[in-house]
Amino acid sequence: MPLKQTLDSPATQTPQHGPKHRHLSSSLPPSSPYPAWAVPADSPTNLFGRIHRLRHDITLPPPTSFTKHLPLHFQLLHPHADGRDSKRGGVYRVVQVPLNYTLAHLQNLIAYVFDPAKKDEITAPYNLHHPPSRLSCTVSLTKGKGKESTAPTDLVGHLFEVQKQVKVGQDGMIEEGLTWVKSSTTCDPYHYPANDLKGTLFLDNESDQWQWEAEEDIQLAKVWPKGGDLFRAIVYHHDEHTQIHITINTMKIPPWKGVGNRPCLFLAYGSISLSNPDGTLHLSTVETTRWNRVRAYKHFLEAEAFKDRIGKGVDEDDSDEDAEGELDPDLVHAVCPITHTQVKHPKPVLRNTASIQNGIFTFSCLGLFKPSYSLPC
Repeated sequence: MPLKQTLDSPATQTPQHGPKHRHLSSSLPPSSPYPAWAVPADSPTNLFGRIHRLRHDITLPPPTSFTKHLPLHFQLLHPHADGRDSKRGGVYRVVQVPLNYTLAHLQNLIAYVFDPAKKDEITAPYNLHHPPSRLSCTVSLTKGKGKESTAPTDLVGHLFEVQKQVKVGQDGMIEEGLTWVKSSTTCDPYHYPANDLKGTLFLDNESDQWQWEAEEDIQLAKVWPKGGDLFRAIVYHHDEHTQIHITINTMKIPPWKGVGNRPCLFLAYGSISLSNPDGTLHLSTVETTRWNRVRAYKHFLEAEAFKDRIGKGVDEDDSDEDAEGELDPDLVHAVCPITHTQVKHPKPVLRNTASIQNGIFTFSCLGLFKPSYSLPC
């Protein structure tokens, strides 16, 4: 049986031992660097771990030089965004994206750049010199074998497919490609144990050529380790009818110098609502000023995170962000070696408390016991 490739070296043929993921009783894949007995971060036995996993994380990676950003072409495929009928290029975006963005960041970015254009942002109709081929959600994704991978008809949630050996048509659609990683917070049962194993998409179709990876673990630098590699791509399944093919941009764009961690939308053609595509298609040039304002992306992420919290009934203090209050249990035991027998009436709070009075530093660990300890400053 052909063996899977490791994530760090996708182009090599280094064998990796272990059974297929779907045969495992553990929630961890055979390629996981963690032992099978490791307690998950959201386990009920880890009281200091994360409480909620929210879909929209507003934390962006550190700023990097624009030389470490990639210009990517996002081509939308949907039956109502068919470029053949109007002899136009369909709906697409050209965005410069930091290489330290993960697939989780990429999902937020897709929602941002494909936010429907307002009436005054639609500036001019298309003026293309050649009609593209029909955009369809039926795409051949297996190179040279005559097989065809179509969008699943029972898709619930989203799915990323990271591909190599791709062939991209002039319309930005991936015609061929070999998937080596799949990632989804709604479909992957191994990195996101809350997903139902029976209802997980593609589980029965898992091959020896790809494996599940967590969205937070896949940076674009791993998808394109050599920079602008035209033979690597990402297919994003938004739902059973909608795909977005993400490839290296080959159009001419202006140079961009500096340092940052925000995306820059260079070109936007066509507009359609991803959540409600019926009757929302506009095939025309879109003015990009709104998307490129200084705080526009930050405000968008904050608004999406707020809607996510409201939808899940999560209080702001309980959100799954890298914020204060989320503590390492090992660190807590090291700083506060107090056994449960010493705690008669625990009063749990979210934060440590500390103060300085008369040159004495006083702190109380988690408010789980009294009296407080005092140390000379």
